[in-house]
Amino acid sequence: MMRSVFGFKTRNPDRDRQTDATRFQRVQEMLSGISQEMEREKEGLEKRYGAVSADAAFLFEALENEGDRERDSGRIAQLTSTLQSCERRIAALKKQMLFMEDCRRTVARFAQNNDITLVSATAE
Repeated sequence: MMRSVFGFKTRNPDRDRQTDATRFQRVQEMLSGISQEMEREKEGLEKRYGAVSADAAFLFEALENEGDRERDSGRIAQLTSTLQSCERRIAALKKQMLFMEDCRRTVARFAQNNDITLVSATAE
């Protein structure tokens, strides 16, 4: 610790830089972790979307080939609603993921502009 003329102790600047670097690294890692969660959710929805789309296509084809119109049209409406909900959620996740990327870039830019060295900057 350094002492000033008035007896006020200050911390070592190297220690402060290390503290800042550690803190901002944690922010970057947290943002990356949240982005990975979003990506996993999006991928899961995309897989389910594909399966529901295939079900709807087969059901629609069966309906055209003299299926039970009342029962099948209700099921098609339900599948259509499911697909629309899935599309909305995927779109929301994509927006959130872009926001997370902007946050990571902002943190990296702030660190760079303030001489804070991050171990592995996740934003480019």
